[in-house]
Amino acid sequence: MSVNDIIEYVLSADKTARTDDNYLYGRVIEQMAKQTGNYNGFVQCFVKVMTEYNLPSIHTIVRARRYIQKAEPELIDKETERRRFKSEAVFRERYKNG
Repeated sequence: MSVNDIIEYVLSADKTARTDDNYLYGRVIEQMAKQTGNYNGFVQCFVKVMTEYNLPSIHTIVRARRYIQKAEPELIDKETERRRFKSEAVFRERYKNG
C-alpha cells in the first residue's frame, strides 16, 4: 500500500484521525510498521503521549525549524538542505497539474 492508500484507509476506518493530525500521523506510521513487519507497539505509546500531553505536531516543529534556520543560517546542514530542495522539486513536478 502507498502512503496515500494508508491515509485513505485510516481516514475511512477511524473518525478520530479526521480531526487530529497527530493521531492520524501515528496511525499511518502504525500501519506502515505493520506492513513492513516492524510493528512493536511503540507507535501506540507515541500517539498516546502526543495526544494526552498535547505535544506539538510535526508541522509546528518543522515550521519552527525553518524559522530559526532562516534567522540563523549557520544552523542549516547543507547536505540536508540539498536533499530537501531536490525532494521539493520532484514533488512540484509530480503534482504541478493539480
